[in-house]
Amino acid sequence: MTDDNTIVQRPMYIQFKIDPDQLPVVLNLREDICLGRVANLDSLILKSAGRQTTEKNATWECETRNYTVTDDGFFKFKIRSFGIYAVIMNPNPDQPDKDTQTSECGWVCQNHLMIQILVMALLVLFVIVIYAFC
Repeated sequence: MTDDNTIVQRPMYIQFKIDPDQLPVVLNLREDICLGRVANLDSLILKSAGRQTTEKNATWECETRNYTVTDDGFFKFKIRSFGIYAVIMNPNPDQPDKDTQTSECGWVCQNHLMIQILVMALLVLFVIVIYAFC
């Protein structure tokens, strides 16, 4: 297995085609997209010759957020070492929408914990009142 710290001597690039029309409106392309790489590649055993796949401590790490967009719409990331790569998209749902300047999460969503506590307290109070009059 290749060591995940092997440095690439010549500049190498990896390109991904992402259709911007299919992306969520709240996605900020500079902050919410990064090139992810599997960390601890030695602990990842790939499935071969009928053996089971095991993943012990392999996790994804954001390698870089720097990229260029080519004329044909590909996102071009520079890679510095060998490894298993993927584009990680992690939009922040609490950011306001660029078009309407509103948040996706409304009042109920923002106050759901307080609403749950209030409903549970009313339920307990209701049970106590019913028990007292029976």
